[in-house]
Amino acid sequence: MAAKGLELNNPGNIRRTSTAWRGQDLDYHGPYCKFEAPEWGIRAIAKILMSYQKRGIRTIRGAITEWAPEADGNPTESYIANVAQWTGIDPDTPTFLETLPIIKAIIRQETGEEPYPDSMIELGITLANPQPET
Repeated sequence: MAAKGLELNNPGNIRRTSTAWRGQDLDYHGPYCKFEAPEWGIRAIAKILMSYQKRGIRTIRGAITEWAPEADGNPTESYIANVAQWTGIDPDTPTFLETLPIIKAIIRQETGEEPYPDSMIELGITLANPQPET
């Protein structure tokens, strides 16, 4: 049985809030967002990580502490350790957060697998960073 985040095209297990994401199925009213396709859920992961950077959060430790806080019952320290191990990035080293390795690691932690090809994750990142038309 697929993880709920995969069924909902929401591999980051992003909870529903007042934010209406691009590609979100607004007719779905569960506790988590449902997206029309995985790349839209991946885009939302990238956008959230970008918002952390704008607030000065630039490390894996800082990002995961925000993403999956211990106060919400998350295993935050093991999550940080997993992302650091899977990416090969020290959890306290400043880095760009919305990168392929970090997003892949978040998806793996949230769903228990790496179900998407790199090209799909890269598309989600591109959708989060639209290029101006020439």
